[in-house]
Amino acid sequence: MNLHGIVRGAIRHVTPDLCAQLYPYEGATQGTDGKRHAVYSGPILVMVQVQSMGNELHQQLGLNLDQISRAVYLQGNWHGVIRADQQGGDRMTFSVPGIRGNQWQIVRVLESWPDWTKVAVCLQRS
Repeated sequence: MNLHGIVRGAIRHVTPDLCAQLYPYEGATQGTDGKRHAVYSGPILVMVQVQSMGNELHQQLGLNLDQISRAVYLQGNWHGVIRADQQGGDRMTFSVPGIRGNQWQIVRVLESWPDWTKVAVCLQRS
């Protein structure tokens, strides 16, 4: 039973869905400069829920990390970075009011269920 699907309507009344473009990681190529460059396919259009992620854990651990992170809920089964398997590290674009730039890297899977995934994304600075 997909409980998330059952409550999704109520959730959308509090936090509306955003349309996002998902770019699955396909691997890397070596450029003429000798550096490796990530290759992404897509985009795949998905509806997502974006919620803030506080810095409480970072502050408790004594880390001074300067990054902008969000929790994103999306339908399907997605991956964070798994370097040994050369998978994950997908990127997505969506607009968050008050934040310039909209390229976000999926850095970690926070929850994984058969029908939906909660991932942590980090804003990529150009």
